Amino acid sequence: MLTHEEMIGLQAEKHGLIGTDEFASKQEYVLHLIHTAAYVSASSLTENKKVLD
Repeated sequence: MLTHEEMIGLQAEKHGLIGTDEFASKQEYVLHLIHTAAYVSASSLTENKKVLD
């Protein structure tokens, strides 16, 4: 089983940083930030657990 840090590392390898110029609007960028924050928050609650996304 992967540690929390290993899982975050794997996600970072697969999903590179996204520049703000890649969004059509500020609203689209804010929705992306909200979505990302939700996953970060959920990852802290699911450490050492199996999760179906």
